[in-house]
Amino acid sequence: MEKYRMSPNVNQSVVNGILQGYKNYIDERKVKRQEMNISTAYAWVK
Repeated sequence: MEKYRMSPNVNQSVVNGILQGYKNYIDERKVKRQEMNISTAYAWVK
């Protein structure tokens, strides 16, 4: 099982990428909330 482990740097990169994706999604939702009449439907875009 040891051969399938990733380095701490790779693990951190994965976590950072996920967090950045969520932050981008939140920013996009804020913009669409102002632009769209039905912003809750946009939640399914993710």
